[in-house]
Amino acid sequence: MDLICCAGGVPPTATSFINSLAKTFVTHNSINSRELFLNACSGNAVTRPPVWLMRQAGRSLPEYRKLKEKHTFIEMVQSPDLATEVTLQPLRRFPLDAAILFSDILVVPEALGQPYSFTDGNGIRMEFTIGNKQDIERLETKGLRERLAYTREALRQIKRELDGQQALLGFAGSPWTLANYMIGGNSQDTMLARRLYHEDPALFECLMEKLTDAVADYLEMQ
Repeated sequence: MDLICCAGGVPPTATSFINSLAKTFVTHNSINSRELFLNACSGNAVTRPPVWLMRQAGRSLPEYRKLKEKHTFIEMVQSPDLATEVTLQPLRRFPLDAAILFSDILVVPEALGQPYSFTDGNGIRMEFTIGNKQDIERLETKGLRERLAYTREALRQIKRELDGQQALLGFAGSPWTLANYMIGGNSQDTMLARRLYHEDPALFECLMEKLTDAVADYLEMQ
């Protein structure tokens, strides 16, 4: 993997503009996309800005939605073959300079022992939330890489398919973002996480230390 990043989104209506923009950029560049992307990340002079889309894998593409009819989101994340396919789908449509691993930030809490699922309204539901010392003690950091081996295999397959032509980006959620899901059930309302921080700072620090170690280990694996 070439870089760690966070993910965002792009509206479907922007795809035609992005396609024409990327094609224009490609015609004015002599090095391959991966070299261009890494040069830009290193602060070196480049002939054009690299083109990639935050959270570009999936969502608006018909081929992604077709897969979604047969597989759940979590199934696609945890299947190296499916994660590879979804990661590469945008690159078959657009001449982008980087591929972004198709995954989810909540794979880390799940690997620690806090499973999650999606509700009928596509909201996140944690199997249990963190509220006391016993909950934190249930989280197991040992063997994390083995439980996340599907990510490592997906990255290996994607890298092979890219063949050094495009950069490969991986990512992970920050400990604070993960803590909000794990304590409050989502990342939008930070009240419960903030309350735990103020009411029991030692307990909150214990959780953050575990998450920091887990995220660092996960990123090192990538």
